[in-house]
Amino acid sequence: MSVSVTRLKKAYKKDPSNLDLLAAAALACFEAGDREGALDMLQEALQNQAPTALLMTLVSDLSLKMDMPDFAAKFLTVAIDLEPGNPSNYVNLASSYMKLGKYAEALDLAKSVAETFPAYAPAWNILGVVVRQYLNDYYSAITFFKEAIKLDAKNIQALNNLAECYAGNVDSIDLYESVLAIEPDNHQVRLSLAISQLQNGRLEEGWRNYEARLQLSDGLSKNVTFDHKIPYWKGQSLKGRTILLLPEQGIGDEILFGSLIPAVVEEAAQVYVGCAPRLVSIYRRSFPQAVVVAFEDTIAFGKRIRRFPSIPRSEFGRIDFSIPIGSLPGRYWRCKSDMKRYSDAYLVADTERAESYGSRLRGTENDLVFGISWRSGKMTSDRMQGYWNFEMVKEIVATKGVRFVNLQYGATDEELGELKAVAGRNFIVLDDVDLFNDIEANLALMQNLDLVIGPPIATQMMAMASGKFTWILSSGVPWWMFGDPPSWGVKPKKNIFDAPFSKALKYSFFRKGNWEEWAPYTFEMLKQWIAYLSAQR
Repeated sequence: MSVSVTRLKKAYKKDPSNLDLLAAAALACFEAGDREGALDMLQEALQNQAPTALLMTLVSDLSLKMDMPDFAAKFLTVAIDLEPGNPSNYVNLASSYMKLGKYAEALDLAKSVAETFPAYAPAWNILGVVVRQYLNDYYSAITFFKEAIKLDAKNIQALNNLAECYAGNVDSIDLYESVLAIEPDNHQVRLSLAISQLQNGRLEEGWRNYEARLQLSDGLSKNVTFDHKIPYWKGQSLKGRTILLLPEQGIGDEILFGSLIPAVVEEAAQVYVGCAPRLVSIYRRSFPQAVVVAFEDTIAFGKRIRRFPSIPRSEFGRIDFSIPIGSLPGRYWRCKSDMKRYSDAYLVADTERAESYGSRLRGTENDLVFGISWRSGKMTSDRMQGYWNFEMVKEIVATKGVRFVNLQYGATDEELGELKAVAGRNFIVLDDVDLFNDIEANLALMQNLDLVIGPPIATQMMAMASGKFTWILSSGVPWWMFGDPPSWGVKPKKNIFDAPFSKALKYSFFRKGNWEEWAPYTFEMLKQWIAYLSAQR
């Protein structure tokens, strides 16, 4: 427990009626990784103090910050009974409903609060959030966000949400910059600005702002501290020098930026690559000239401490520089012409495993074999509309003349059962493969696939990095397209855009709107692709 947390807890013990101290101490405990301690403080306050509207509002706010929307909804309901004229409680309750998946309730409440408190900007903002995420109605959402901004030109949430509606459009850049003019230290917004800049091909400033990801502190998954003191590489010559490449937070990002490892290897005398344990064997095979080491995390003082135990302490002193692998593009990709195009894969699969899976997938038949996934493993209310409709997935796997292999990690028994029901033996689930933890298995499986279909998640990054023909179904153009328009043609091409992937056969990007509107086009494209791929056999 850090000194500051201990002092806050002691101060609150001396003055338990001070709600400001309660809020500070409980939140500090939570951020230090002591969730139980934070909950104990809140429960003690509820037991020992009168249930005032102020206390209920405070406890609900803390519950939302600690990602406990069920508790927040409970206390907000009491707060509303005690103080029915406070619009912020209705707004927070609607937000809690969204996090709980109670979308219809959230919509009804959001409409009601906007009608009851029409001059309250957050009321219009939450209504915009609900209709965007629940109804996928971006046009109405934009109207509501603009109304919130009309009422309060400095409403950070509304400005940010409006910018998200214009994701991929230059308008989003202006909006994010207007937020940063108000809150220059808002690292999350600066990261969103970076993504928009990269989406529009503004690489140099985009990579500069992308560094904001290293400043995020909202949650242990983003708050990483390395235990070494190796100087940060600022672009100095690497000739005769040794450098440690630090891992990113997600497997997909590690794979994307891993395409730059060969560039560093060419320049430096020695390269250490730190990565997720799941990637070590793949990286050692794919980048044999680098020293690949796994990271190990421990939690202490509210921080995720990341170490590389396989590097002896004595060696750390001989490493000249370190840099997060996601910061390499700022050194190597300042414009799209800087990007090296790979003639084939840059991740190398285990040949024996690939052959073993091949015999299981194809059997004695000569059907095309496609891999398929349909969502992230972590589904939140704000992510749901970004992934395609499961009914579309069912229609796709029912396609004749194709065998589909499940690549969806974390797929539920219900999901797999529905897909087996419509596709029968043409939908293959390898029950002995751990799709989340065994990245080697994913890569080996993909060597036997004619096409990999899915949303922009780590699975698709693996497919592209292993040189496979890939579709990406997304509600918007991914930022790593760097301003290039989607390719709609049927004839496959290698390197259809300036990005570090080869055999970028087909990327299907869908505009914001109902997935059902795009279904006929998708199935027509699928039909044409099946004909094309069949003719190549």
